[in-house]
Amino acid sequence: MFLCGIVYLSWLPPYHYNCRTRLVPYIEPSDPFDAGLDRYHNLVKLQDRHIEAIVSRVMNYEYASRDKLFEHLAKHKSDLGVSTQVEYMAKVSALLRNPLKQMGLAISARDRTLNLYVWDPRVRELRGSQYHDFAVFSLDKKCLKTFHPKQIEKIMQNLDPNVHGKVMMLSDQYVSKGVSRMTTDIDVRQYEYIIDYFEGDDSTDELEMFNRLGMEEEWDTIPEAFKQRILAVDKIVLQRYADWFDYNVFNSYIKCIKQRQELEAAKLITHNG
Repeated sequence: MFLCGIVYLSWLPPYHYNCRTRLVPYIEPSDPFDAGLDRYHNLVKLQDRHIEAIVSRVMNYEYASRDKLFEHLAKHKSDLGVSTQVEYMAKVSALLRNPLKQMGLAISARDRTLNLYVWDPRVRELRGSQYHDFAVFSLDKKCLKTFHPKQIEKIMQNLDPNVHGKVMMLSDQYVSKGVSRMTTDIDVRQYEYIIDYFEGDDSTDELEMFNRLGMEEEWDTIPEAFKQRILAVDKIVLQRYADWFDYNVFNSYIKCIKQRQELEAAKLITHNG
C-alpha cells in the first residue's frame, strides 16, 4: 500500500505526525540455550535443538554448595539406593540422558525463579506406592536444587499454571497408573525435612508444602502413627515459621495445617468430654 510516497504494510496502522511507533527487528541469539529461553519467556514453543541445549547446560549444574549436596544425599540416599555423592550425581546424569524423560519449565511461586523440572516416567516401587525419580534445576541460579523420588501427582503440582508462572511442558506428559496413591513413610519423612529447609532458606520447602497439601486430601486413610508425625511438624511450623513468607502456596499451606490443628484439637475435646 502506497500513500504520499510512503510504503505501509496493509495490516499495520499508518504512521501519523510525531508518531513514536517503531518496528524493531528481532534477531534470535545464535546460542540455542539463550534462544530457547527467549522463546520460553515469549511463550513460543521450543524446538528440539533448544531443549537439547537446556538439558546439555543443566548436565553441568551441581548443588549450590557441597553442604547442600551432602544434606540432600543424607536425606534421600536410602530411597534412591545409593550411598555416596558420586552415585547420587550419577543418577542425576542418568535421568538427564534418559530419552524418555519428562520435562517442564515454570517460574516458581516460592522465589520467582525459573526452574526446569525433570522426572523419569518409569516407576520406582517404594512402600507399595509408585514414585518417580525427580530433579529440579534452577536456570536462574545455575544449580541443582534437589533430586529424590516423588509421586507423580506431587510432581505435577510444580507445573500447575494456576499456581506458578509461565508453565511450559517440554515433553508429552506421561502419568503412570496401576497402584493407588497413598501416604507412605517416605512421604512423611520427606515432609519432616521441611524444618531443615525453612531454617536453611532452601526453596525445596515448596515441594514439601505440596507434599503436605496432598496428604490433607487423603487424611482419613493415613495411619494414625503417620498422622501424629505430620501434626508434630505442623505444630512446629505454625510456632516458628507461620509469618516468614507471604505468597500463594505458603499461605494455602499455613491455612491448611492451621485448620487441621484446630480440627484435631476439637476432636480431642469431644473425645475427652
